[in-house]
Formats: sequence, C-alpha cells, structure tokens
Amino acid sequence: MCVKDKIENKLNEIAERSNGVITAEVLAENGFSKYFIRKLEKNGSIYKYHHGIYLANGFLPDDYYLFQNIYKDTVFSFGTAMYLHGFSKRTPEAFDITVYSGYGTRGFDYPVNLHYVKKEFLDLGKAMVITSYGNSVYCYDLERIFCDLCRFTDAGVDKEESNRFMKKVIADGLIDPGRLFDYAEKLNCMKKVRIVTEVLI
Repeated sequence: MCVKDKIENKLNEIAERSNGVITAEVLAENGFSKYFIRKLEKNGSIYKYHHGIYLANGFLPDDYYLFQNIYKDTVFSFGTAMYLHGFSKRTPEAFDITVYSGYGTRGFDYPVNLHYVKKEFLDLGKAMVITSYGNSVYCYDLERIFCDLCRFTDAGVDKEESNRFMKKVIADGLIDPGRLFDYAEKLNCMKKVRIVTEVLI
C-alpha cells in the first residue's frame, strides 16, 4: 500500500469515528503535519469549516455538533432543546443557547437566541442527546426545559409549542417530579412550576 493510500485510509478511519467532523488537534495526534493537512485541503479530502475544525469529504455538516465544538460551555435550551428531544418538528431558525453570565458572546457565526444564567446553574439539568446525524450534543433535560419555560414566558418560544410540550410531558409521565421540584427550588421558580403543574394535572 502506497503512502497516499495509507493517509487516505487513516483519514477515513478518523472521519468515520467522528461522523466527518475532525479537529486539527485530532489530526495532529494521529500524525498529520500542518503540511499534510494543507495537502488534504487542497485535494478536497477535507475542508476547513472553522478555525481548527474540518469536515471530511462526503459528510454533511451537523450544525448542532459543530456549534458546540466551536463554542464551548454552551447548552441548547428552550425551543432548540425541545426540538432535539423530539418534541418539535420545526427546525430552529436560530439556536436557543444558554450561557453563563459574562460569557464572551462576540463572533457567533450562527443565528442565536442567547439566554443567561448564573454560572452555578449552567450545568443544572444538562443532558447529552444524539442528533439526527448521530453526534452527541448537550442540551437541557425535560425537567430543566419545563422550569425555564415557566420562568421565562417571554423567551421567544412559540406559545402553542411551549404549551403542547408541557401538557405532553405531564400527561405522559415523562417528567420526574422529584427532579422537577429540585430544579424549581434551586432556580427560585417553585411557585410558578407548582401553578402550571397543578393546572395541567
């Protein structure tokens, strides 16, 4: 096997493991020099998606996965989290993301709706979900989404979708009451959550 074939095979192995998204760090760890990376770009084997992030030829970009590779410490929330959990068929026109207060927000290459929380609450209810492309991303779990919808009725989420989500998760028993009320207490929205749950029950 010639050197070119070995390089292509190695690249294909890496691309298959990561669903086509390859970082410069991973390439370096696998022995690809900057010279070879430039050659791979030139011959169309990969293309540069963002600084330090490449997409292998033949793979479609997974914007959710790519977004969180580029912008660390972000969590998909509100309508986008509902979509990722399968509660909305409407593809988000802009990503709802939650970040901690003080997070640098310059230079987003995507349309986003920003939501801020205290840093200690950013990871509360953070869960891993699988996108339609098979990649793992972070969004909030059902209980955290429920609390956020109760806390922020003006967050830009479609009212009908919001109400449909809350009715569905309560009616089908998809919410863990203990977890829901634990979150509500920590987020200081217990009264609102109790009112909504009592109406829905």
